[in-house]
Amino acid sequence: AILCQDIASGTASCLDGIILANELATPFELIIDENSLYWSNKGTKDHLGNHNNDASIMKMNIDGASMRTLATFQNHPYALACNANQIYWTACSIDKSYGEIKRVPIDGGSITIIASRESCPNSITFDETHIYWTESTSFTGNTGRVMKIKNEEGNTPIEIASGLVSHNSIQLMNNYLYFIESIYSLGRILSVSRDGGSTEVFVEKNLWYISDLLIDDKFLYWTTDYLSSPAYLKKKSLDNGAISNIAVVE
Repeated sequence: AILCQDIASGTASCLDGIILANELATPFELIIDENSLYWSNKGTKDHLGNHNNDASIMKMNIDGASMRTLATFQNHPYALACNANQIYWTACSIDKSYGEIKRVPIDGGSITIIASRESCPNSITFDETHIYWTESTSFTGNTGRVMKIKNEEGNTPIEIASGLVSHNSIQLMNNYLYFIESIYSLGRILSVSRDGGSTEVFVEKNLWYISDLLIDDKFLYWTTDYLSSPAYLKKKSLDNGAISNIAVVE
C-alpha cells in the first residue's frame, strides 16, 4: 500500500497500490511532472556483483502507458531533475572517482554532457541559468562540495561551498540552496546563497537521519528515520520558524 498525506489538512489515508511498471533493472530515483514519470534504472549485475553497462533513464505516462527509454548505457545515474524541456541527471562511478552532469530532451534525443570529471555528484537542482549539485568522495570525510555551472556546454563548474560531509538532497528557493549534511545517523540541513558565501545551519544536527528534501515557496519539508524509531515527515518555514511534524509512520 501507499501512505498518502494531505499537507494542508494533516489527514492521512492509505490507498491500494497500483503496479505501473515491473521487471525493471533496479529502478532508483523517481521524479514526476504534470504528465509523466521519469526514473533511473541502475541496471543489472554480473555473477561477481559488478554492474553491467546497462543503466538507463526512463519515462512513461502517469497512468503507466507508453514507457520508453530516454538514455541507455549510462554510468550509474543517480539523482534526476526536469523542466518542461529537459531532464537532467547526475552520474557517478562505483569508486567515486569520476562523475558527470548530463541532460536529454524529455521526449528523447541527443545527450549533452554539461560537466565531467566531477567527484561523484549526487543530488541536483537548477534555475533559469544554472545547474546546482552536491558532490562528495567520502561518506565520512569533509570532502563534500556544492557546485554550480551554467546550463550550457563548454563552461567550468564553480564551487559554492566546501568542507562538507556526505549529503544527498538539494533544493533551491528564493536565491538560497538548502541541502542535507549527514554522517551515519546524524543529520542537519544547511543553506547557502546560490551565488556563494558562508554556509548557515537551517536545522541543527540531531539523532534523526535526514533522507530527503522538498520545498515550496513557504516551507522546507524532509523525512527522518532512526533505526527502529518512528519515521517522521517534518517541515519548517523558510523564514526560520519552528519545526513541526506533519506525519508519523510507526
